[in-house]
Amino acid sequence: MPVPGEEQPETIPVPGLDWQRYMGCWYELARIETPFEYGLDEVWTEYTMLPDGQVDVTNYGTDADGRVYKAKAKARPVAEGVLQISFVPLLRFISTPYHVLRVDENYQNALVSNETGSCLWILSRLAHAPLSHLLPLLQDASQRGFDISQLRPTRQNRGTLCEMTLGERNKMTFFAEKACQEVK
Repeated sequence: MPVPGEEQPETIPVPGLDWQRYMGCWYELARIETPFEYGLDEVWTEYTMLPDGQVDVTNYGTDADGRVYKAKAKARPVAEGVLQISFVPLLRFISTPYHVLRVDENYQNALVSNETGSCLWILSRLAHAPLSHLLPLLQDASQRGFDISQLRPTRQNRGTLCEMTLGERNKMTFFAEKACQEVK
C-alpha cells in the first residue's frame, strides 16, 4: 500500500492484453490485504466474457470459520489492460479500474493492481504455482514501487478448480453458492 507522502507505485497496464485469453478461473496466490478481502483464503475468481463485450466477474473466498463468501460484479474493458469493475453491495455502488500489470505469454500467471496502487494481487491458473512462476511477478511488482513485504500469501486448500472442466467447475460453483446461501 502506498505510504502517504511517498510516490505511488507505477500501475501502467500491459499493452496488447487479449481479454478472451484472460477469461476463466484465476487463483489468488498473494495480495496486499484489503478491507473487502480481510482474512479470506481460498480466494479465486471466474471471469466470463458476455456477447455484448461485458464481463461477468464472480469472486469467492473462505473465512477462518469455513464460511464461503461470494461477490458478483460486472466489468467492461475500458483500455488496454484495464477493466472497469462494478460491484453492487447492499446500499452503495462501487466501481474501480482493475489494471493487469503483467501476464505471462501463456496467460497462466498475472500481476494485477487498482489504479492507485493501493491493492496488488498475484494470480495464477494453478492453486499452487511453482516459485519459479512467481519470481518474475514479484520482481516486476518491486520494480514498479510496490512494497512486496506487505504481500499476504493466500492459502489454497481446495485443489485446482481452474484445471477442472467447465462442468466440474459449475458443480463446484453450485456447492459454493449453496454454502453461501446457508450462511445467510
